[in-house]
Amino acid sequence: MNRQQKLLAALEQDLQRDLAEYRRLLSLTEALHDALLRRDSPAVEACNQQVGALLDEVKTRAARRCRILQAFSLPGDGVGMLRLIRLCDPEQRSRLAVGWDELQTLVRACNWQNENNGKLLAMQHD
Repeated sequence: MNRQQKLLAALEQDLQRDLAEYRRLLSLTEALHDALLRRDSPAVEACNQQVGALLDEVKTRAARRCRILQAFSLPGDGVGMLRLIRLCDPEQRSRLAVGWDELQTLVRACNWQNENNGKLLAMQHD
């Protein structure tokens, strides 16, 4: 396996980890919403700690993804990721494209839930 193949394998593995962790993150932000509604401070604190730990792991992989994209002389962003996916063989391209699309959907869902949680918290403070 050459260097580029190793980088692509690492990218694909990280993408699968991100998918699993963003699913968990979405579940946690939904649980956080429920805890906020109940004004259950211990549950809110527990959710926040778990969310923080997951975000640290996700950030680490995002930084690695940027370095991998840069190793292919691509920008370390979504555009670079799409360009890299197009460069892959058809089988890997399909896996990466599906995973990347799903990840984008999960990220949007997490952001939406986080915004809702923030609005709920602001309303409670008022």
